[in-house]
Amino acid sequence: MASVLAQERVDTAVISVTRLFAECFEARVLTLESSPFSWVLAGGDGSTPFMPRVEIVQKHNTAARRLYIRGHNGKIYPYLVMNDACLTESRREERVLQLLRLLNPCLEKRKETTKRHLFFTVPRVVAVSPQMRLVEDNPSSLSLVEIYKQRCAKKGIEHDNPISRYYDRLATVQARGTQASHQVLRDILKEVQSNMVPRSMLKEWALHTFPNATDYWTFRKMFTIQLALIGFAEFIFHLNRLNPEMLQIAQVDGILKTVLRDEIIAWHKKTQEDTSSPLSAAGQPENMDSQQLVSLVQKAVTAIMTRLHNLAQFEGGESKVNTLVAAANSLDNLCRMDPAWHPWL
Repeated sequence: MASVLAQERVDTAVISVTRLFAECFEARVLTLESSPFSWVLAGGDGSTPFMPRVEIVQKHNTAARRLYIRGHNGKIYPYLVMNDACLTESRREERVLQLLRLLNPCLEKRKETTKRHLFFTVPRVVAVSPQMRLVEDNPSSLSLVEIYKQRCAKKGIEHDNPISRYYDRLATVQARGTQASHQVLRDILKEVQSNMVPRSMLKEWALHTFPNATDYWTFRKMFTIQLALIGFAEFIFHLNRLNPEMLQIAQVDGILKTVLRDEIIAWHKKTQEDTSSPLSAAGQPENMDSQQLVSLVQKAVTAIMTRLHNLAQFEGGESKVNTLVAAANSLDNLCRMDPAWHPWL
């Protein structure tokens, strides 16, 4: 009798756990209702939306699994299963994506921005668990570093050789007891561009990918517009700098997808960890006071508006644009960059 009661309790517990898991999964599914495959995920026709194909790819500085989900409209949507080692980094990225998503309706309402097809590319992100999320992916996208590696392999050059050459030259100069001057850095950059990585490498990739003149012109126009918009957001919102591996270029249409993060909350937490601030009862640094957070946000908004006003006040755009382009292409500025940023591109 006791064994029968025990078995009934086990069966009841299994049923309860199964029901709880189903409810949690249903709640996660409901968060996808804004996506094109929400109806299928909810079981509209009883078929599974997941395609029987899983790929392991290198994206966003990590190895991720790519799933393919068929939507109710018949299209297939690829998503990356991202295992986030650092929860803070992923949440910072999601906050910036939410901000950019809120700005897109404002850009759509303006005639001038709509006419120029100005919008932020914001991928869909679905949090499955605190350490896992689904990120919308474009299989045709390549990062700037991947393009660089492909072109180096085509030329028979190891992609790490320019960096090795850079530090070998610095070591040779320092071995003579002198510091590397600006002229030395400039000579190293010229040597790498002359013998290893030509300045036209990205252009060569674009011409090889888009041999048709119309396709190349369309790609160049969309790429330029997206890059300008991303640079504008990075400057206005004080976002982190774009590394070459953070810039994803879609080969189909030239759309850029970036990994941008804010710095306010992360800076405050890092400051608390670095200083001898009092710890809470749990042994962790105390959370930011609400009034202090409001003050920081107000200062950030004021700084953003100041930058916007300063950027909007100019007499002629042609001279300022030419100055900025010349500064970006100047060897004096490029030679001072970190070699990990591949300034020879």
